Amino acid sequence: MKKDLLEYSEMVTRTIKFYNSLYIDIPDERLEEAVISLSMPKYVEEFNANRKNNVSLKNDHRALSTVGDTICASYWMLKKYTITSSQDGLNKEKDALKNDNLNIIGQKLLKDVLFYTNTDLTDSNGNENKKSYATAFEAVIGFISLIRTNDVSRILDEYLKKEK
Repeated sequence: MKKDLLEYSEMVTRTIKFYNSLYIDIPDERLEEAVISLSMPKYVEEFNANRKNNVSLKNDHRALSTVGDTICASYWMLKKYTITSSQDGLNKEKDALKNDNLNIIGQKLLKDVLFYTNTDLTDSNGNENKKSYATAFEAVIGFISLIRTNDVSRILDEYLKKEK
């Protein structure tokens, strides 16, 4: 979270607090993955290079975001499909899943939660990374889908509805 590197124990505490706010209990064996779901690439790189606690993270949130991207798309299309759906109509429904929209959702949900450095939130020119929060939101969905499949629909319904 923010620029300073946290102790791993503080990352765990903040991660548990965030997921508790979504009514998600994290199984002990998935705790590191939960922390990873909130850990952006440059932060993980710096955290692992620093090795404050002789702890290193095995990954950043990008792999979980790939899982979450697929889950979001599949869920949303299954929810929106009806026997009378047209291809054009379903393609328009996918707009809710565009990075612009997910970035707004992710920023509202995750702005004060993510573990990041300033370079995680900007592109190589120093401009705002237009999909950093979208990727983070997808990582959270990816993680939740691994431990609480039934809660994914509740969370997607709640957050995608707000921005539509």
